[in-house]
Parts: sequence; structure tokens; C-alpha cells
Amino acid sequence: MDWNELYNLGLGFFEKTTAFFEEALEMKPDPEACYNQGVALGNSGKFQEAIACYDKTLAIKPDFYLAWYNRGVMLGNLGRFEAAIASYDKT
Repeated sequence: MDWNELYNLGLGFFEKTTAFFEEALEMKPDPEACYNQGVALGNSGKFQEAIACYDKTLAIKPDFYLAWYNRGVMLGNLGRFEAAIASYDKT
């Protein structure tokens, strides 16, 4: 198996993972599950969707510092540096 095949398998893994988290969140709003869905989306390159998950996480648990940090990373990936710094400042 070459690098591209492994990379594509990994992206498929993150796609399936986000679906599992979505189903879990329908059953029960949980900050950890929402955060982990954001991680999976971010790893798939879906930065805006990841930010939405981190926002949901923070609505449930405003002191979840890893959500603030990863939100900053995603904002930085989108070139929104001032908003990223504001998120980092919350950690």
C-alpha cells in the first residue's frame, strides 16, 4: 500500500468517526463527544465544521480549554488570526 492509499483510508476513518459522534450527540449532548467530533472534522480538513463543534462544546462547557485551543487552531488554519488569538486567550 502506498502513501496515498493510506492517506485516503485515514480520511475515510475520520468520516466514519464524525458520523459516530453525530449519532452519539443525537442521543445525549455531551461536551467530550462534541469536542471529539470537532477533532475528527479538523483532521479531515473541515475547519469550519470543526469550529461549529467546538462552539457547541463550549456552549455546554465554557471552561473546556482544549476546545478553546483547537478552535484557535482551526481559525488560524482559515487565516482568521485575530479570532484565533481570542480563542487562545480563553485557555
